[in-house]
Amino acid sequence: MPCWIGAYLLRLDRLGDVRLAVPASRLRRRPSRVMRSLGHLPVVGG
Repeated sequence: MPCWIGAYLLRLDRLGDVRLAVPASRLRRRPSRVMRSLGHLPVVGG
């Protein structure tokens, strides 16, 4: 895992957006799976 991703997740965690941090980390790994599960949400950082 790149350092910037860790810092990005820590930033979201500090902001209290843990719910966004988890899907965001998975977007880069399996975008298709996330799109199907969270299709109603806009793709962030995609």
